[in-house]
Amino acid sequence: MKITTINLFQFCNPRYSYYTKKEKFTIDEWNKKILWLKTKLKNLNSDIIAFQEVFCDDILEDLCKSCGYKYFATVDKAFLDKNIYKTCIVAVASKHKFIDISTPSISKDFEFSRKPIKVKIEIENKELLIYNVHLKSNRLNEFEHKFTINNTFNEKYEKNYTNIKNKTSALHQRFREIIHLSSDINKNLKENKNIIVLGDFNDKLHSFCLDALKSKDYLNDIINDNKIKDNYKFELKDAFDLTNLKKRKYTSYFMSEGNIIDFILVSENIKNIKSYEVDDYHLKDNKNGSLLNSDHAIVSCDIELK
Repeated sequence: MKITTINLFQFCNPRYSYYTKKEKFTIDEWNKKILWLKTKLKNLNSDIIAFQEVFCDDILEDLCKSCGYKYFATVDKAFLDKNIYKTCIVAVASKHKFIDISTPSISKDFEFSRKPIKVKIEIENKELLIYNVHLKSNRLNEFEHKFTINNTFNEKYEKNYTNIKNKTSALHQRFREIIHLSSDINKNLKENKNIIVLGDFNDKLHSFCLDALKSKDYLNDIINDNKIKDNYKFELKDAFDLTNLKKRKYTSYFMSEGNIIDFILVSENIKNIKSYEVDDYHLKDNKNGSLLNSDHAIVSCDIELK
């Protein structure tokens, strides 16, 4: 079964603008984008697709259904103010039936920057729980911390400590999103062993927030200001790490610097990753991407459910 995540880069009907009045597609540009996406969906032939940066979900739903995706879900609507969309949403398209559509539970004093969608899907008498996320975007001053596999958990925590405590920081918001996501995921792991969390995490490979989402013990130690340990158990694993692949492609670029910020994480029960693909063909000539397609690579993996 093939799972895919795509950041659509301003999927907005030319009747409307996005964010500011001058930011909008021409009809010709929009038609080219629609054709590109339709071709991609048919060529991908995925079972389930997670989308981010959706403004006009009705058009996306029609497009997906024309490509064989019978089921389509959202949990929010992009906010429209005088023909200008101020927010975007996420969506999921599937060839398999949705059993339930919801969003992670949160505390009363909190809102996600983009509300995640949680869908339970029935596949050959097995249940799969999918979380599609588009976490809070990085600000320029938060791209300075680039960690490697050799950095310790304590180093990551110390370098990010000030920003997670600063309530005006984008990292503070993203970290709170991680807290609520992790809480919901770990509650569901007690009942459903087949869980996938995918989408645009807006944080890099080996990042502090990514580690925190994958390990509830690491997250708990951070929240409680406990001593950070050398090793942690990961309840979620990066699907790429479960393959035999050695070299990993970038999924996005910032000022021409490549980053990996789009991920597919899987629960421990999902161990057989048959393939992992990053389609970055549309970024070859222009690393920053084009509105006619996307500024993110398309990430897919083929999994086997137990």
